[in-house]
Amino acid sequence: CISSAASDVYKRQEIRLRPKIGDHDFDTKVNNMGRKFLKEGFKLKVTIMFRGREISRLDLGEDLLNRVADALEDIAEPEGKTDLEGRRISVYFNAI
Repeated sequence: CISSAASDVYKRQEIRLRPKIGDHDFDTKVNNMGRKFLKEGFKLKVTIMFRGREISRLDLGEDLLNRVADALEDIAEPEGKTDLEGRRISVYFNAI
């Protein structure tokens, strides 16, 4: 039997981006969807997905995550550091 205190469920939403995302697509995903999720009380997971030879350019993914952090700095802060899981880099954001 699991106590209810031990089985806390946290709400999480994910946004998936690619390293070569366009400016308008970035604004739509991060500023519209990301802000909406954070304001509704969700944790936000931002994942950068690499395809093919893009994996050799991890610096583009790091730059994109920094850009996301700058765009959301007024309402969220990154939790921990970035994780590389196979062909994906991800980081969590918590609402301030």
